[in-house]
Amino acid sequence: MAVYNAEAYLREAIESILNQTFTNFDFLIINDGSTDASKSIISTYKDPRIRLLDNPQNLGLTATLNCGLSNITTPLVARQDADDISHPQRLEKQVTFLKNHPQIALVGSQGYNIQANGDKKEFMHRALEDFSIRWEFLFYNSFIHTAVTFRTDVIHKQLGGYDQNISYCQDYELWSRIMRHHQVANLPEPLISRRVHEASMTHTMQEIRLSESLRAGKYHLQTLFGTDTLNDAYEALLIFLQTQNNEPFAQHYQTFHQLLEQYTHTSSSRDFHRTVLRQYIRMISQLQNKNRLHGLKMVIKTLQQMPKSLFSLPWHRIIAKTVLH
Repeated sequence: MAVYNAEAYLREAIESILNQTFTNFDFLIINDGSTDASKSIISTYKDPRIRLLDNPQNLGLTATLNCGLSNITTPLVARQDADDISHPQRLEKQVTFLKNHPQIALVGSQGYNIQANGDKKEFMHRALEDFSIRWEFLFYNSFIHTAVTFRTDVIHKQLGGYDQNISYCQDYELWSRIMRHHQVANLPEPLISRRVHEASMTHTMQEIRLSESLRAGKYHLQTLFGTDTLNDAYEALLIFLQTQNNEPFAQHYQTFHQLLEQYTHTSSSRDFHRTVLRQYIRMISQLQNKNRLHGLKMVIKTLQQMPKSLFSLPWHRIIAKTVLH
């Protein structure tokens, strides 16, 4: 857990880890030069599992996470941010899963976005299976950073940790490198609550975040297809998905289907269908009201191309969301 001026939510975050049903862990907390009461709050806890490192000055999240990796001796690492909450069985479920699936290097979970006061805001769906995650990852981060547990040897020794040239999407970039060599997974249960508030990085430095996410996406595109032939069209599609704009939709739809046709021939799992359909919904939701007819046409075409998907999701709700969003 990296901590920087997190006094408002820090106790709740710390106690969510101390109260885990899985108890055999070291809790490494790195205070990244906080100027508020964060260090004093951490120091009030006398639990012997807590180990506090104190950066002499603020180094930023990426450097602080790498500092943490350099001070870890356990075979597994679980990440959590200082304003989020891990549900009581999170560590137990993820540790058990990794022990039972030695081929998996990284596991995440579903989760909730919560408001500053702790009220639930929305459920965060993520793909579950390696094949589905690799598809989903083309368009957005399939892992909630505060929800992951990974193998130390893979992340630290093989890959060298987080790229310190990345300021905001350091997790997205690192996961893209993991998937070039290792399998990954998400658990179906919501095991964390991620707090969304005005001070969180979700609402800051959007241009840098977009640039960094494009870099990770292009790297992953090359991993999947080994070619740069769709590079420019893929970049345009990502920009369309991650920004509010009123560009012509047809070109992005065509790019999406080109990628899908190259990728789908080997899988018909329920999780993969759900993952693809969530991406359709996400694309539709980006359309301005006057272009919603294109979204409805896309739903119809989806059903024609993927008839099994008729039974995968409640289509009446998807269509309602398309029209009423």
